[in-house]
Amino acid sequence: MDQIKLNSLQQLMELYEEELYTNVSILAQFYLSNPSHFHLNQHEIFCVYVLNGNSLWEVKNYSEAQKQYEAAILFRRQLSKEPKFPQSLIEIFERFSEIELKFKIAKCMVENQQFKEAASILQAIPLKHRPPKINMLLVKIQHGESGTDKHLIANYKEVLRKLPLAFECIDGLINLGVKGTEVNSLIIDVSSTECFEWIHSYIRAASEMHNRKYAECVMTLVTIDSFKSNSKILAMMGEAFYFSGDYERANTYLRRAYEINPFMKHGIQKYAMLCDMFKKTRDLEQILRPSSTHPYEYTSENWFVMALYLYSCMKYEKAQYFINRVILQHQHRNVDALILNAKILHATKKSNEALISLRQALKYEPHRFEVHRWIIEILLNTDRGRDAQNQATKSLKLLGETPRTLTLTASTFLKNPISKDKAKMLLQKALEINEFYTKAVFFLAQILIDDKEHKAAIKLLEKTSAVVSNIKISLMLADLYAKSKNLSLALEYYTKVLNQDTTNRHALNGLMALESTNNTLDKALEVSSTTCGENDDSSAEVDQNGENSNRMKDDDDITMDIEIGESSKEASKEAKKMEDSDDENCLKEIIQIDEIVHHSGIESAKMLEFERQMFLDCVYNDGLVICGKGISYEKVLLNLFKVYVDPSNLVFVLNSDEYEEKYYTKLLDSPHVHQASSNSNEREKVYLSGGIQFISTQVLVLDLLKNRVPTELITGIFVLRAHQIIESCQEAFALRLYRQKNKTGFIKAFTMSAEAFTYGYGHVEKVMRNLFVRELYLWPRFHALIQKNLKAFEPTSIEFHIPMTQKMTQLQTNLLDLMNFLVKELKRINPNVDLEEVTVENCITKKFQKILQLQLDVIWHQLSAKTKLLIADLKVLRNLMFTTIYGDSVSLFSSLRKYRTSEYAMSNSGWTLLTAAEQVFKISKERVFNSKDEFDPEPCPKWKALSEILRVEIPADIKKNIKDDRIDFDKEKPIRVLVLCNEGKTCHQLNQYLTQGLERTLFWTAMKNDVSVQKLNSKYKAIHGGGSGIVGDAMNIEKLQLYPEKPTTSKTQKTEKVPLVMSLLKSRKRKNESHEEASKDEELKADELNDFQDDIDCFKDSYILTMSQKIDGNESFSANDFDLTQAENVEFEMCSNLSDQLNVTSIIANMQKPTVVIQTFRSDQLKMSSLDQTLQEMQPEYIVLYNSNVTAIRQIEIFEARLKRHPKRRLKVFVLMHSKTVEEQNFLTNLRREKKAFEMLIDTKRVMVVPEYQDGKTDVMDHARDEDGEKDEEKVSTRQAGGQNDVSKKKEPPRIIVDSREFRSELPCLIHKRGIEVVPLMITIGDYILSPDICVERKSISDLIGSLNSGRLYNQCQQMTRFYTKPILLIEFDQNRPFHLQGRYMLSRETEINNSEIMQKLQLLTIHFPKLRLVWSPSPYATAQLFEEIKLNKDQPDSTVAVQAGLDDPTQELEAITEKYNATVHDFLMKLPGINLKNVHSVMRKGKSLKDLLKLNENELSEMIGNSKDAKALHISLHNKLKPKQEDPKGKFKKTYKKF
Repeated sequence: MDQIKLNSLQQLMELYEEELYTNVSILAQFYLSNPSHFHLNQHEIFCVYVLNGNSLWEVKNYSEAQKQYEAAILFRRQLSKEPKFPQSLIEIFERFSEIELKFKIAKCMVENQQFKEAASILQAIPLKHRPPKINMLLVKIQHGESGTDKHLIANYKEVLRKLPLAFECIDGLINLGVKGTEVNSLIIDVSSTECFEWIHSYIRAASEMHNRKYAECVMTLVTIDSFKSNSKILAMMGEAFYFSGDYERANTYLRRAYEINPFMKHGIQKYAMLCDMFKKTRDLEQILRPSSTHPYEYTSENWFVMALYLYSCMKYEKAQYFINRVILQHQHRNVDALILNAKILHATKKSNEALISLRQALKYEPHRFEVHRWIIEILLNTDRGRDAQNQATKSLKLLGETPRTLTLTASTFLKNPISKDKAKMLLQKALEINEFYTKAVFFLAQILIDDKEHKAAIKLLEKTSAVVSNIKISLMLADLYAKSKNLSLALEYYTKVLNQDTTNRHALNGLMALESTNNTLDKALEVSSTTCGENDDSSAEVDQNGENSNRMKDDDDITMDIEIGESSKEASKEAKKMEDSDDENCLKEIIQIDEIVHHSGIESAKMLEFERQMFLDCVYNDGLVICGKGISYEKVLLNLFKVYVDPSNLVFVLNSDEYEEKYYTKLLDSPHVHQASSNSNEREKVYLSGGIQFISTQVLVLDLLKNRVPTELITGIFVLRAHQIIESCQEAFALRLYRQKNKTGFIKAFTMSAEAFTYGYGHVEKVMRNLFVRELYLWPRFHALIQKNLKAFEPTSIEFHIPMTQKMTQLQTNLLDLMNFLVKELKRINPNVDLEEVTVENCITKKFQKILQLQLDVIWHQLSAKTKLLIADLKVLRNLMFTTIYGDSVSLFSSLRKYRTSEYAMSNSGWTLLTAAEQVFKISKERVFNSKDEFDPEPCPKWKALSEILRVEIPADIKKNIKDDRIDFDKEKPIRVLVLCNEGKTCHQLNQYLTQGLERTLFWTAMKNDVSVQKLNSKYKAIHGGGSGIVGDAMNIEKLQLYPEKPTTSKTQKTEKVPLVMSLLKSRKRKNESHEEASKDEELKADELNDFQDDIDCFKDSYILTMSQKIDGNESFSANDFDLTQAENVEFEMCSNLSDQLNVTSIIANMQKPTVVIQTFRSDQLKMSSLDQTLQEMQPEYIVLYNSNVTAIRQIEIFEARLKRHPKRRLKVFVLMHSKTVEEQNFLTNLRREKKAFEMLIDTKRVMVVPEYQDGKTDVMDHARDEDGEKDEEKVSTRQAGGQNDVSKKKEPPRIIVDSREFRSELPCLIHKRGIEVVPLMITIGDYILSPDICVERKSISDLIGSLNSGRLYNQCQQMTRFYTKPILLIEFDQNRPFHLQGRYMLSRETEINNSEIMQKLQLLTIHFPKLRLVWSPSPYATAQLFEEIKLNKDQPDSTVAVQAGLDDPTQELEAITEKYNATVHDFLMKLPGINLKNVHSVMRKGKSLKDLLKLNENELSEMIGNSKDAKALHISLHNKLKPKQEDPKGKFKKTYKKF
């Protein structure tokens, strides 16, 4: 047994010694899960916990390691009571004392950012028992906290007493202001030895550095000769020179320290700033390396260097991200980081934020010269000269009179000519201290030149130039000698400058001027003198990209360049350049777009000119792009994706559908294109990998709120279907969250629905405001650039104006009369309702339903029953009109039969009783049955025209091309014809007509629609060889083979025939045999037939046919061999390869016969892009527009414009249209509405005022939001000390916890828009938690009805009342619907509920739950406002409590209700008088049972409850008998209550 124990624990210890920490953790879990199985006692379990904790620490699983150490402490306390301990484990027991384990727990907490908890654990250890490492850890935790300096000093001293050579403690004490002598006294024992005598000099130098005696510090450090190669000593000397302003020497020493120790921390930030100052980018790149201890981890110093490097590369957005990490890690105490943060903010034109950062730096290092200098520089750059002078005066008093401070102060006074004398006095004072301080020399020389004192200026400059070599001083001397005609000395100084910098433009211009004549010399010198000071040196003139940088200037350039202005001649020269800059800018844009095209792989050759311009607009600017119908932006969007498809970019695409995601993913073919994952951890990894992300907006909103997305690193967002972006939608919510944290990323929005912006007031302005864009780009069809592109390559169009038959014309006329009557009647009944858009013209358009919805939905409950019937009948007549124009005569007759019944006549508005309606019924029947009552339907006029085009016109055109000997015409290539229709039903109809013929198609339609046919015309009898009676015998009918084919589900191409006609005939025979029984079940049979018909009608979006002709018994496939005199012999056959997943490319590629593809304008999956895809894959020679469509026509135009073919090779488009009909009017109406919409948008754009802050890239909107928040805070109750605010309480932003499933609604977006913080959590009880007491369950009307019927709402209210004192049931209506309960609500086909039933169930709900509040809200906007008012002066909800409420593992307080006590008894007690939320827990805790409660007297109840009044009420209710009220003789009840 002992051997087993030894082996178990020995195996674990061996794994630990071999540093296999993961294996230790796994094995330890087995040991701890069942210690008895491994025969482990308490001592060995303690060892397992310790080893497991150490292993988890090594793998950085700090939370689990903390749990193991805590368990080890408990075991150790138990083991300490035992006298005996195994000798083999005594070493581990003594090594890991309770103090050691607490130290490890504190380290785990520090790693998990639990600083306060860690400090409390360590401070609980008595001071005399604390080892030095605990004191040092306490110092690191408490560093930066206010009021902890005394504790820090005490801890440092404790460490030094035990460990005198702890240099970190020495530096810490010096920085905390402890005198060097006092620190020396703590280490006197060690410093007295011979080896450590130098430590006194080190402490003295550190103290002098802290007291800003930089020269003395350097002199002290020089005395330490033995350690000249020590990186720390060198870094201290470099910092001393840096703080004193000697940047060249500072750079020398710090570079030497870095070369000795590349992983040094002390001084690395200063060295990086010097590399940036001297433009040594390569040196800065070398510093970018990870930590020496962890090669894959970066410290705050590394982040600082990364931010500085990105700042030098002008990547300010990413630099801001890294510098923020440094600032947060150091709790805003890193002054270097605050200075760099200010420089980045100022470079991005955020001067106010930059000043805030610098003023924060002043709190920690008020004597830091760089902070004062940058504050003054920013104030000067923002035209705040007076503030800059005041700040300079304060800095001079604080820092003392040094050459640097005096020169800095003088530079502020030079901005004002009045104070030039004061500036001159300050500069002279600076030169008295240091006569060779170059900045002061330069400014003073400039003043002397302005005062025409050239001799004094030359004398000053020569004196300085003899000692200091400076390019600017040499240039000033050369210019002065040139002006004074001293050409030899001018040449000497120009040459001196060129020896130092061979590319100096100023010196080169001066030398060229010396060679010209005197007049030219004067002019050249004036120009040259004005350019003086443009460069500090050659490397500072232009940045690495050759463009002017927006960065702030370095320390050597800042104050020197303030007073260097341009002369009038130079200004005029620049003005002349500006006049000619338009052409240069255009050329630059062309060059830049070509570079983008070249580097991003953009297919620019495939973009039309207007698409290139659209692409150019979108690349350089954010904006909203609105295109006309058919003017697709897909190519532009694809090329924009190619620009940003890179791991260095993070781009989101919002509001895209599934097809668009697959389409763009396939075309981009890049590993950097991602689709949103359902796993949040995977999404976080994908976000960090960059690229283009197609993501659901709801998912993005949740990830943004939970900070899963690195918002600062987002490059931009594309928004599709931008016309749908209203302020309450999820897309607007996501954009608002994005723009609040990211001020530099782009937002580009696209839409093709111009008409959507015509509804409502200022709709386009609202959409742009929600999108955070300022630019509006309009691309209608009448745009000059689009007309230019499409006009040059328009296809050949042949229009067929097909007249309708006389009966069709009569039907159209009568239907229009009926619609006109209903419209007039509708307006007569509702004179006060705005029905301007309800016209006969609009009734026949596709937008009619939307027009009605916008105008009538809000007042629908106020409309009379007659009005509702009129609107329903308008829809009926509209559908009948479309069936007349686009359908066949049999379908129209079948549709009209159900409106001919007596039941419908009693339930409609009365249109069936009109004369025009009678004519409609009569004419529709005459189109199907002739005068002899024979089945002889009238064919559709377009069918014959389509047949002539396919059988005659196209073959004739092919023969003509062959006869003309066109070189480019391929005789062997099969002809491809595309027929376009408006819906799948029409496609199926044309397919049947071409393959089965006219008679078979109409007869099958009649059988399918159950049209009673008693007689057949002679041409229909020929179908099955004659017959009489109903139609013929079943066998002959079956031979017709008029069966629609069901789509196959297997891989084979077999089809299953459905004997439709057989079933119809059998049902008719049964009807004739039992007419009365059939009439009773007429409605049921009609429903069954409709369901059966729906199962059969599988209308597809596309059909492929092959075309051939039989001549002399031989089948011919070539169009060249077609006999036009025998056009009726041309046959069409269904493609045998046709399947459900239609792939036009694969089917047509192997097709040798002439092919006809019948397709809809748009498919359910591909939308309008289906036609573009078909045109690209099929490349048809002929197109037949069976129905007219604006979008399709423009898509065909663009397709032909891309190919840019010769006129003879272009597409031929045959357009079939009924002239002077509703079809033509509908087409023209759509064109007119779109044109009107664009004209309105153009006019809006012309007068629209767009604020500069609308793009959200400035902080104006944030400041406005903050001001609104401050105003809301001022709205306090006047009962609290006259409305005075409690200054002691710090106001935090209001917060609401929202269930994650509620983000499908608009309410979270509107709540956030009102300045309330939204916290998304998965909560079990309620939908919105407003405060610790208030819980809200939101129900829409449909959800309310469903919850009432299912009983779910009762359970939800029960849970809310149990866990919250103020539960609220919010019943929210749709903002576009009336704030009114309707008469009846349909729940399903079987059940419905009316208004009274809803109210009855709500009454029962309030009776069961008296605490429940019902709130009725007309819209989400009103709900958001209500929540804001309820939140006023309320406590913030607790996220932990909200999540745990209702779960299996609730908090202790909730356990007392749900687990410790009986919930039924709790609910019963709450209904008793005297029992409330304050005392119910006391009663349940002290009372054993209800029986014992009845035995208690009133005094005992008072002691239990704590309130005598409540105890009396409870005692009376338990012991007194309740008598009914007695009625007095007068019929009134006696009063049993007392008067108050």
